[in-house]
Amino acid sequence: MKHSVLLVLLLVVGLALANEAPRRQDQCLTANGNSGHYNNFVGQVNQQQSFKMKFKAKASNDIHVAFISGGEHRRSRDAWEIVLGGWGNSRSVIRHGTQGRELTAVRGNVSVGDANTMRKYWITYDAPTETLSVWDDQGEYNGPALMSAKMPALSRNDLHVAMGAWDTPVKFCNVKVRLGAACYTVEGNGANYNKFVGKASQQESFRMKFQAKANNDVHIAFIAGGEHRRSRDAWEIVLGGWGNSKSAIRHGTQGRELVAVHGRTSVGDRNTVRKYWITYDSNRETLSVWDDQGDWNGPPMMEAKVPTLSKDDLHVAVGAWDSPVKFCKVKFLDIEEDNAMILAWHQAKQHAEDVEKQE
Repeated sequence: MKHSVLLVLLLVVGLALANEAPRRQDQCLTANGNSGHYNNFVGQVNQQQSFKMKFKAKASNDIHVAFISGGEHRRSRDAWEIVLGGWGNSRSVIRHGTQGRELTAVRGNVSVGDANTMRKYWITYDAPTETLSVWDDQGEYNGPALMSAKMPALSRNDLHVAMGAWDTPVKFCNVKVRLGAACYTVEGNGANYNKFVGKASQQESFRMKFQAKANNDVHIAFIAGGEHRRSRDAWEIVLGGWGNSKSAIRHGTQGRELVAVHGRTSVGDRNTVRKYWITYDSNRETLSVWDDQGDWNGPPMMEAKVPTLSKDDLHVAVGAWDSPVKFCKVKFLDIEEDNAMILAWHQAKQHAEDVEKQE
């Protein structure tokens, strides 16, 4: 028993060390009036993955938030920028580039209070529609956004998130960045895909993880070249299909089976959350799937060498068949960071085993 406890403790420490770069910041920081030059960086996101961000701020005017491509640059044309309460707190905008071209603007909406009043803000980016949206606490977060804009593609996928000001200080608190949408339900629709959750490339290895509640038929598709409801030019994974008696990897939606696993119940029921992991190894051109019945560090539940698709860009969709599937915590993982986490797990496990042998 004590060795199990030791293993758990070592794992927690190992994962913490492996994931040194925090994605959230709960303290407060003050951006001094610096004419829109950014020097307060609070995290990183990826323009190929949906994300949500929320924060609080105190300011007389000009709350600035930037998503800067490729590095921690003070100013950049290769960025998305949000200005809340600019121009004497009379106008808010979303721009392409810091102090760049306006994509949308809202006039007359006082988005900033004063230097003594803390206000709340939410920002979301939906990768499938390439849309950046902003809410302030004058409206309802679940209602219409204060402003939204379709964003132009930037030169690098990795975006550095920065907070700034213009001519007066802005105090930011409880800045939190969360990758991936929270949860969404896909109705049974005969595996016609209409919920797209991200993008990938068949030229680059990737990892994906998610949770799902379903009676049967958890479907995931990697569709080449666009957001098509069905396509022969795709890779498709079916988990717990055929009455939850079979899982398969197919070429094309409802296409040719590349591999199938019979008799393994990969889906629980609509009241049970199950975890899944998918990896694509571009060197081996291999798609692999794990469910939580096995050890993710062990052999996958199924794996197949997948055929080359006509286009490198893959649109990732989730779907269902004849009953609803609730998907949660869909995330595309950084390969290097994830490998570090796996290594930390193995090191912790090996250390615990070595201690047990010595005793």
